[in-house]
Parts: sequence; structure tokens; C-alpha cells
Amino acid sequence: MKPLLTHNRIGGFLLLIFCLTYAALSQRIPSIEAVQSTTMPSGMDAASMPFFLSILGILLSLWVIFDRAPTKNTQPAKDLNWWRFIMFLALMLGYGWGIRPLGFLLSTSLFLLIGFRILGEKRITLLVAVSCTIALAFWLLMSQLLGVHLEPLPSILRLLDA
Repeated sequence: MKPLLTHNRIGGFLLLIFCLTYAALSQRIPSIEAVQSTTMPSGMDAASMPFFLSILGILLSLWVIFDRAPTKNTQPAKDLNWWRFIMFLALMLGYGWGIRPLGFLLSTSLFLLIGFRILGEKRITLLVAVSCTIALAFWLLMSQLLGVHLEPLPSILRLLDA
């Protein structure tokens, strides 16, 4: 018999909560009439894509929650590693708080390094090399290719420069 509360269903419930919140918040995106009339088809505005994505996420999460097909790796929720789950929540919260004062490169590198460590990687040189490379590559992609400004260095360095 398939357990009632499994890893997949917990993930489905979390995804459902996220997508419902995302759908509600996407309706708060203001519509800019000048941009809408020149660049978007009629009936579309800045909130359209986020809203459609949230509906897709809601449908997929409901599918995961109510899926009756047994899978090989279905495990009861009591086997979930709650310590790791709570550590990742705390890490994400710390990343959100630290990205402005520490800058994108340092905070993202630390986030990845600690996250990989929580997942069980023990080789420090690999942790540092991979996390710093990913953070730098993502910063270059966002700032140089896409034109999105991400403050790379800690804010204290900007204060010392002034």
C-alpha cells in the first residue's frame, strides 16, 4: 500500500503553495499602457506570463499530489531528512539577507559552498572551485550578456571608495 504522505506529495504541496502565492502576486504587476500598446499583442500585459506559469505550476503540483501510480523510490515522509531541509531553508534566508551587504559574488559563492557541504560534499578545494566558478559565470551572464545590474562586491568596499 502506498503511504499517504510521501516525499513527492510534500514537494507537490510546497509547489502548490508557492504557485498559488506566485499567482496572487503576479496580479499586482502594474500594466504600463505605452509599452503594452507597442510591444505586446492585445490582451497581454506584464502579468500574463507569470500568471500562465503559475497556472501551469498549480496543475503540475496537483498532478503530483493526486498521482496514484506507484514508483520505486516512493518513501514515507517520516524518512525525510528534516535537518537538511531546515538547514537549506535557513541557508536561503541567509542568502536573501546577505546578498546586498556581501555582494553577489561573495554571497552566491558562500551559498553554493555551504549548500554543497550540506548535501555531503567534503572536498574543500572542489567546493571552493565549483561555487566560485558558478557564481562568477552567472554574474558575467547576467551583467555582461543580459544587462542586469548585480552588485558584485560587498557594500563596505563602495563606502571605502567614496
